[in-house]
Amino acid sequence: MVNQRCLQKNFAEVLILTVGLCFLVTRRSFIAGQTPISSEQAKEAAHSLVGEEIDVIVVHTSPVEEANYLAFSTLNPRKTGLAESIWLYREYGGAYEKIWHKEIDKGTKFGFADVPSEPATGLAVNEPQQCGSDACSKMLTLFVLEQRKEYSILYHDEGAAFFEENDYNAQDPKITAWLRSWARKLGIYPQRVPDSQLSNPENIEEAWRNDNGYKANGIVKLRYYKTLPPSYLSAVKTTSGIPKKAFVGQVDDGRYAWSAYFKAGVVGYDKESHQYFMVYLPKDRSDWIRKLAMRGQWLYMSEDCDISKVFSENNHQVQDQDCIWTLKYNKQTHALEQGKFDTHVKQGALTAESGDRNNPHNAMKKEENPDLIYLRGWVSRDPRNANAHYSLGGYLLNYGHSSRDLDEAIAELRLATLLDPNMADAHMTLAGALMRKGETQEALKEAAIGNELWRQNRR
Repeated sequence: MVNQRCLQKNFAEVLILTVGLCFLVTRRSFIAGQTPISSEQAKEAAHSLVGEEIDVIVVHTSPVEEANYLAFSTLNPRKTGLAESIWLYREYGGAYEKIWHKEIDKGTKFGFADVPSEPATGLAVNEPQQCGSDACSKMLTLFVLEQRKEYSILYHDEGAAFFEENDYNAQDPKITAWLRSWARKLGIYPQRVPDSQLSNPENIEEAWRNDNGYKANGIVKLRYYKTLPPSYLSAVKTTSGIPKKAFVGQVDDGRYAWSAYFKAGVVGYDKESHQYFMVYLPKDRSDWIRKLAMRGQWLYMSEDCDISKVFSENNHQVQDQDCIWTLKYNKQTHALEQGKFDTHVKQGALTAESGDRNNPHNAMKKEENPDLIYLRGWVSRDPRNANAHYSLGGYLLNYGHSSRDLDEAIAELRLATLLDPNMADAHMTLAGALMRKGETQEALKEAAIGNELWRQNRR
């Protein structure tokens, strides 16, 4: 009986050992046999799977799954120069399973890559950069084999200050980190402007982004420049007919002239110190400010106006009532604030039109009007400064409501043109004042001078 039990036990052990050895041999043989198949064999298999012409094919052997993965792109004969799709199939024991499919453009590069931090293996897809007139975009994708899941990051570049990264699958920080690392190796991230160069007007947008990020609430840091970058002063037309960085919104409060630039930021100009400073830069160029309005110490901004009027030949057709006001800047505290300000702006405009003496801009002679006090003081301190007289004249013209205010505005503007005959803005503003008074011939004369000076300055 004992000998029989021993024989049975020995037989069982031998059987287990034999099965184990067979399993190990089989596993090793499988792995050894799963080396990438030849390109011809792979293309033949891929063609039989989708029935289309194969462009590029790559193969990966997974020792964990004991399976082959085939990734290939197919050409669309109806679209010259385009690769229609990328396909991913899993092969096990001669059977093929479709894992993933994605539409791509010709020039897309792809291959299998390891993600050591997971650990995992994925199909990495590098799509070609797409560029329009003002911006470029690029998509990086990783399809993780073990998770059967796609991760993508879209990079949108409208200049260093408007570089955006949109992570569509942020649930796995390790995969996101891997994609970002890949992007850095590809040189997708823009080079950071050194701190020592942020004082250069060329880098006014980068400086704002460096100091304030994407802030739209709270106190902002200002930097002052003696000029603006050439791109802001350019008169190069885009397909829309608007100068690439020409201002589309402007308002003058006496000391400061405020300008909102097409697909760019909002800039103030201190007419006493002759310095420019940026007070707001949108997160995206498509959110550029369309119109500005000044109410007391607040500069109101709108990015949502009647488009037909914004893109007209003269955007001054846009009225305050044509816009939705959602952002304001305090010129004393340098604070931005988001909110709903339609009532503040639109009622303020109606109050001004009605001549309400409680409106500080209408109370031209009241001592509590800080802008008027400042401008008269500037003229008094520097009587031969053309900018001082031009600013006072422009303020009286814009905010005055009596014939006396109009006469004083004309006198100040005339003095500005005498002190600086080449100041085109002074001639043009004087033309408007004269036209309002009914002196048409004099107005046309000043307008002609202003237009000629503008034409000469653009050469």
